[in-house]
Amino acid sequence: MSESSASFRDGRLCSSKCHWINFHHFIKEVDPRHTAEKALREEARAIGSAARIEKEDTRGEDAVRRQRRDEERNAVVGHRIRVWWDGEKEWFRGRVVSYYGNWGEKTKRGRHHVQYDDEEEDWEKLFGRDDVVEWCLDLNPRDRVTAYLDEESKWYGADVINDNSDCTYDLDFDDAGSDESVGQARLKPRAAPQRRFGAEAEVEVEYEGVGNWHAAFVERVVTVHGDDRYDVVINDEGTPHLVRNVHGDRIRPRS
Repeated sequence: MSESSASFRDGRLCSSKCHWINFHHFIKEVDPRHTAEKALREEARAIGSAARIEKEDTRGEDAVRRQRRDEERNAVVGHRIRVWWDGEKEWFRGRVVSYYGNWGEKTKRGRHHVQYDDEEEDWEKLFGRDDVVEWCLDLNPRDRVTAYLDEESKWYGADVINDNSDCTYDLDFDDAGSDESVGQARLKPRAAPQRRFGAEAEVEVEYEGVGNWHAAFVERVVTVHGDDRYDVVINDEGTPHLVRNVHGDRIRPRS
């Protein structure tokens, strides 16, 4: 190859064809049409990348929503419930024992397994069916509640006497007799007391309405089925007054 037909480029021997290729590349770089095509390709790549990111974000949001929905539905496992069966024209009571989720067998997806008190069981769709599903308080005889008395416009402590299987309960009030078929909208479950007091302990007693605390001392402690009840003497107005069979959640240490 002669010197007229070849030259050195970057330390390598390059023919005149090499110069033509470089020149053609230069022309493509400065050609407005080529520049516009290149800009369009880069824009398309950017849009595609943004679309992929947005799609991934959407998938992430959907996953979060599914997780929250499953958490909400799992939270009712163990709750008491009343379901209207249209074919029977009757309400049936039962307990939610599990949640199936949204994968697997189609007939169970999004449904809860309910075991009814009459020993029947079924997979029920519970959410979004307020007309045929009613959630009930899980109360049993001797459970403690706070109940609202409309005629006195006060909350009182009470014991559950009976569960009427229709989300109403018969109650024995601490200070106001008894009442039947009290709706759960008027009830608040009370946690079992954790503290125990011995005889002659100085305490405060909730008496004659929720929130009315009186200074007192314990005269006697009686334990029935593991549940402590107290006979106390209230003496915050100068005249001793004996109150018997006070439940532990109505007593607290004297401040």
